[in-house]
Amino acid sequence: MRQTGLSLREIAARFNAENHRSRNGQAWNHTQVARVLKYFAVEDLPFPSLYWPNP
Repeated sequence: MRQTGLSLREIAARFNAENHRSRNGQAWNHTQVARVLKYFAVEDLPFPSLYWPNP
């Protein structure tokens, strides 16, 4: 999504609109999105297809 030009806030809004929740069950915000993207970039891991499991 970031590669398509969406802002971090737009990505968070899309996650929330699709009822994806963060790992602690909360709604997404731009800071959380940035941290997740940074984590996967630093660790050189493939981004999970379902983001975080919904509780």
